Amino acid sequence: MSKTIQMALLCPSLETAKAVLDEQGVQINIKTLRRYCRLAGEKGMEWRGLMSLSGTEKLDGVTVVVGIDGGRLRERQGKRGRWKKGQKRRGYTTEWREPKLFTIYFLNSKGDIIRELPPLHDATMGKHEAMFELLEQYLTALPLESAERIVFCGDGAPWIWSDTVELCQRMNLDMTKVHQVLDYTHAKQQLGTLLDQAGKQGKGKRKRENLDLKWKNLLWEGKIDDLKTEIKQQCVGKRQVAALKKWGTYFKNNENRMQYQSFEQQGLPCGSGSVESAIRRVINLRLKAPGMFWTIEMAETFLFLRSQLISGRWLIMMRNLTRQMARMFHRMDEDSLDVHQFQPQLMNPMVS
Repeated sequence: MSKTIQMALLCPSLETAKAVLDEQGVQINIKTLRRYCRLAGEKGMEWRGLMSLSGTEKLDGVTVVVGIDGGRLRERQGKRGRWKKGQKRRGYTTEWREPKLFTIYFLNSKGDIIRELPPLHDATMGKHEAMFELLEQYLTALPLESAERIVFCGDGAPWIWSDTVELCQRMNLDMTKVHQVLDYTHAKQQLGTLLDQAGKQGKGKRKRENLDLKWKNLLWEGKIDDLKTEIKQQCVGKRQVAALKKWGTYFKNNENRMQYQSFEQQGLPCGSGSVESAIRRVINLRLKAPGMFWTIEMAETFLFLRSQLISGRWLIMMRNLTRQMARMFHRMDEDSLDVHQFQPQLMNPMVS
């Protein structure tokens, strides 16, 4: 079952997965393959968070980084209303939806990724509130009390930072250990819009390049107020009004999240490249193909399963899932299974 599901997750379609499995001597039809994926997804998602952990994760002196972003895929929805005369199929609409994804990875004291601790990915078709509830399940399952720092990374979307504050309050996290970082690349892109407002004033390519370099240095050093002074000097009239409005809503509101020079000195990440990569590998390479449309239920299943596979935690998830199913069907006591590497929080509800 594990091998067939992996093939369905990795191949561009269930038809291709069936063809590859046929060549390997595994005879299975597409409906059964889809049913296997749905079964593993439904059972695994009952214990989301705990299902992805081996129980051996230790975070002593570790920096936990949480990256948050959204992807895109097309949702398939059947059309409503009466059937037209002679119509054989009702048809469906294919609106774009934004699944919300997060990734959790781990850094040592020098700011290097700890390869021995595979990351955690997951995503949901729900709104951002549902994504943060899911993130809370994962963070609650981790021994965060021993972590040295907790870093939240994302772009400038307001919902990311407002929900992050609420999450920290719900979990009673030590705020002295919590850091928020707005992705440096996104900040530079927004800085480019301010430079466009100064374009008429800054005649000549050389002057534009010098101004670009100067403003980027101010951004890197976290001198947001000095950036405002520059805007007043370089922009006039309506362009100045528009630039100052952008400065206030984006840069000033996120000033504490833009101290990139200080972040680098502390060994903290300055960007959200990890979650951008996860968006591409989990969502884009399988769920965003041209002409591919998903129901909400199947999209949620594939988001969960591909997250486990891409993060390198597939075997952990399948082992936990197998033990859960064994306990459910055979009513085994805890001592009758090898659970020394298994989360006790996950097993106890089944024992009861």
